[in-house]
Amino acid sequence: MITHMHCEGFKGINGKDFTFKPLTVLTGTNCSGKSSIIQSILLARLAEQTAVSLGNRAANSQENKTTIPLNGPFGLRLGAASEVFSFDSSRKGEMQIAFDNGTKEFSFLFQSDDYNNRYLTCTIPPEFLFSHSTGSFTYISAIREGQPDLLPMQSHPESTLEIGYRGEYAAEVLRVFEKRTVAEPLRHKDAGALPLTKQVEAWMGEFVPSVALRVETCSVLDAVGLRYLQGGAESEWVRPSNTGFGLSYCLPIVVAGLLGSPGSTLIIDSPEAHLHPSAQSAMGQFLARLAALGIQTIIETHSDHIINGIRLASLEKNHPFNGKDAQFHFLFRNESGLVSQAIEITPSGALSHYPDAFFDQTEIDLRRIVEARRKDS
Repeated sequence: MITHMHCEGFKGINGKDFTFKPLTVLTGTNCSGKSSIIQSILLARLAEQTAVSLGNRAANSQENKTTIPLNGPFGLRLGAASEVFSFDSSRKGEMQIAFDNGTKEFSFLFQSDDYNNRYLTCTIPPEFLFSHSTGSFTYISAIREGQPDLLPMQSHPESTLEIGYRGEYAAEVLRVFEKRTVAEPLRHKDAGALPLTKQVEAWMGEFVPSVALRVETCSVLDAVGLRYLQGGAESEWVRPSNTGFGLSYCLPIVVAGLLGSPGSTLIIDSPEAHLHPSAQSAMGQFLARLAALGIQTIIETHSDHIINGIRLASLEKNHPFNGKDAQFHFLFRNESGLVSQAIEITPSGALSHYPDAFFDQTEIDLRRIVEARRKDS
């Protein structure tokens, strides 16, 4: 589990440090660096993953190098080397991203001898930062598969199946592991000890009421078909394109979460996408539950409902989440550059402090509405 990260020479977060906890929430103004933090983690994961796939990762070696693309994997679109190196860094042609897990440091050195290259050479640490078993690392981007009637299948053994950064393989993973037992702390109160598919349906019901799922394999097309049932047994099964986007956007998060285990990593960009405010709050509580189980959960969000759901989880007696395991980072830029403020949850469920522009727009707008109405009266 990552507890700390330091970046040198990477984009707009050059020279910055960030603390991580079981649940880490990245918030802040647009273009402030939230995505860069996630991208730095993805680059480190990609470096390890590439070394594993090429078979050139020597155990306990002090010099392990691999080459990683800047575009493609995880949906990254970083361009050329010139676009990832910080303009204000003294380290020309290289950047370093260092992580700490509480006991060891893991340093990744990325280099390029040509700023036009669309790849980097990376020297990885002698030990892995991340686990590389199925479900041990999942990144879900803000742009997910919308409402396709057919979803792709992977040409991998069960041991290496993934959800996909767009959630495109969530239906297939659900079909393959439909009978898997879900860890007891993640079982929905209405699903008891039922296996994965029923657990997913129960948790999906927290966001969109009365949902049932059916996944069918279409081997000829190397695809799986997904259908939803809402409203009980007398309703009809419908294709995703005849339902709301909220269902399709929630599914990969729920499947990835329920298949997670202590020590795994789940990164989600905009978990609130296409969700009603009440469902956003429920999503915050669900993500807090994952963190309480030991799944390191890192999210980027613009939703105060997600944050309030996390705060609520810290106060509910029957919820396993402890507020001390949450870390919020509020990022913004001023004339001096990037500013990052760390915010925590107090034992009373409040936040340790409320910086200006930290989800205060509702109060600002309401005040202006009242003032405008007063002037018109």
